[in-house]
Amino acid sequence: MIDRRHFLTTAASAGLAAAPAVPAAQAPFIELRYYHMRNGAQTQRTSDFLSKCYLPAAQRLGIGPLGFFNTMIGDGSPSILVMAAYPSADAFATAAERLAADKEFAKGFDAYNSMAELSYIRMENTLLRALDGLPRVVVPPTTNRPPLIFELRTYYANPGKMEALHARFRDHTNKLFVKHGMTLIGYWNPIDPKQADEKLIYILAYPSKEAATKSWKDFQNDPDWKTALAKSEEKGGLVAKVESVYMNPTDYSPIK
Repeated sequence: MIDRRHFLTTAASAGLAAAPAVPAAQAPFIELRYYHMRNGAQTQRTSDFLSKCYLPAAQRLGIGPLGFFNTMIGDGSPSILVMAAYPSADAFATAAERLAADKEFAKGFDAYNSMAELSYIRMENTLLRALDGLPRVVVPPTTNRPPLIFELRTYYANPGKMEALHARFRDHTNKLFVKHGMTLIGYWNPIDPKQADEKLIYILAYPSKEAATKSWKDFQNDPDWKTALAKSEEKGGLVAKVESVYMNPTDYSPIK
């Protein structure tokens, strides 16, 4: 059986290992935590733990916004992604201890980890910092519509090009995303300084996978995008590689 306090502290310290000291008023921090499963039984147990134990405990502690997603297309299936927002790195670091002290959470956590078979094969997390001038965490209104489809995109910037990539999103790309029916959820860099120079992670949402395909096609064919792309790459390309994973929100996800 996994020790509750050790598990939570390890998860927190893994994300903060390279975090620099930052002012309390710094932009919010986002944790992306992945649970990778081998089979449906593990997925069901993990979903039950997250929906009935972690989610209410996190909400009691003021953690959020929160999102829970099943991967739909891409590597890592079956897996569940948890997205949790914290006002600061300190809030993230102390969340582990506060969760461990929550009696209802402790009871659910111990039950989750008491099975003869592990409830997941691997858990990993990444701590990210929100970016100035870009959406931090947007919760789309849920009134009178079905759940959205979400896309997690990771851009690997060419050396020295991250600031130019940020500027292109702020000044051009995001306006065109909205023009073509995409919903902006949030944009983040890893807190690790080296990774922050290399990796940009963001999430978009769409009414359906078909709508996503159409939006991307219209965006890529937009003359304004072609002009912005050419202008931004006059001194060389900004992006070396792009990774994309489509996700369905779980039925218990506050962001859906």
